[in-house]
Amino acid sequence: RKVLAAIGTAPSILASAGVLRGARVTGYLSEQQRIARAGAVYTGNPAEKDGLIITATGPLAVPLFAKAILEGLGEVRQ
Repeated sequence: RKVLAAIGTAPSILASAGVLRGARVTGYLSEQQRIARAGAVYTGNPAEKDGLIITATGPLAVPLFAKAILEGLGEVRQ
């Protein structure tokens, strides 16, 4: 039960590691195909939280990304 968070192009790293299969995620549009090939659902939303997997598109989504990370950390503590 750990929070996995990635923003921008970094969700592709998680995709390559095989930890995004079946998860709803986002990231830069340039990463859409890599993410989808890894079996994840690319949403294109500014930020996405699927369980403890948190992803975001880029700098403009940082407030939403940070909020989702804090929510995820709160879930881990429970």
